[in-house]
Amino acid sequence: MKLDMTGQERAAGFMRSKARPLERACHAFHFGNAGRDPVLNALATYQNADGGFGRGLEPDLTLPDSSALCTTRARASGRRRRFSHRPNCLDRKHQRHQAGAFQQMPPALLILPHG
Repeated sequence: MKLDMTGQERAAGFMRSKARPLERACHAFHFGNAGRDPVLNALATYQNADGGFGRGLEPDLTLPDSSALCTTRARASGRRRRFSHRPNCLDRKHQRHQAGAFQQMPPALLILPHG
């Protein structure tokens, strides 16, 4: 489906007013004149000390701990945006849990409320 100019303006207005900072940065990267730094800065707010990603990066998985799902989404985000080099926040060597890999189901998932 192709949006006409009015539809594009409405979509951009919605992104500016309702989207999270990460999605706003991604929208500006793809449809505006923004570079990659705002995307990386927004993405970095979801990174944990262990190098993985969590903190609600995936809206359906809001637990704070790093998870394989959120870390995979962060890495895919960098690939989709075709960044010329991989920043530290997306570098696989920075994304290792103490045991060598992220748990698919972090322990916090069991104690957090479910929708």
